Amino acid sequence: TVERVQQAILDAKHAGEHGKIVHVVCDAVIDGVARCRTAAQSPEVDPCIYIEQSVTDEPMIVGHEYDIRL
Repeated sequence: TVERVQQAILDAKHAGEHGKIVHVVCDAVIDGVARCRTAAQSPEVDPCIYIEQSVTDEPMIVGHEYDIRL
């Protein structure tokens, strides 16, 4: 199906991003998980980047920008 092809393309793209450092903005923190996005991502359309607060040196703050390693 079209959805499977799209998912395979996204999986391959995301695998190539592993280990890269990207600049993100924190949109929300819910139950210890920060929801972030890059400037190229639209929160209504694109997948978000989720970061568990337990792996960060300091808590992430909504509206702040960070450099993170994927």
